[in-house]
Amino acid sequence: MSDKQFAAALALTTLLSSETLVWNSGCGDAEGTTFHRAEVHQAAGILCHRLAVPVDDALAHLRSCSFSHQRAITDVSRDIIAGRLRLPQNDI
Repeated sequence: MSDKQFAAALALTTLLSSETLVWNSGCGDAEGTTFHRAEVHQAAGILCHRLAVPVDDALAHLRSCSFSHQRAITDVSRDIIAGRLRLPQNDI
């Protein structure tokens, strides 16, 4: 992703709340949604540690990655937690 594309994605994610991007898997219950939010925050914590950035920056990066790859933020989060996706530090 180019610097210009990243800046555009970051600007867009600033406008959107995390509530908009936390997609429910279709179960329709509040408990399922809470679990998905936990996964997003776990992935952000991992990014925070790996990339040595504040949590807000890690969440923004997670949202940007989700948006730029047209994937649900929970799917990206699960891949980060499972070690299937490692985001390079130079993307921040």
